[in-house]
Amino acid sequence: QGRQVFAVPGSPLDPRFEGTNNLIKEGATMLTSVQDVLDAMGASQAPLDLVRAVPPVTEKGFDAVEVSDLARARILELLSPTAIEFDDLIRESKFLPELTMAILLELEVAGRVRREGGGRIALIS
Repeated sequence: QGRQVFAVPGSPLDPRFEGTNNLIKEGATMLTSVQDVLDAMGASQAPLDLVRAVPPVTEKGFDAVEVSDLARARILELLSPTAIEFDDLIRESKFLPELTMAILLELEVAGRVRREGGGRIALIS
């Protein structure tokens, strides 16, 4: 239909990712970060109207998550240069997914972690 298609890759051993992995085989653009979308758009940064379209975290339906230094330290303790799956990080930390995601977002913005394919996160050494 003449449209750009993106797909998030997953483990070839996990049947839940069969559909998205097949899309990549058939020519879909592999999506592992925001940069992949920007590259496909031919932009070095997100257009201003796209940034404005993202609702603020405090808007109704979104709860701001308060992150303590202890929670941040626990996540950093569980991370290493070897990538770990997000679900495993939640399981190991015993934190709610929302809290774990908020901490990872802070760490990613600070340049301390990187995201890899399949929802894996690694500490940047």
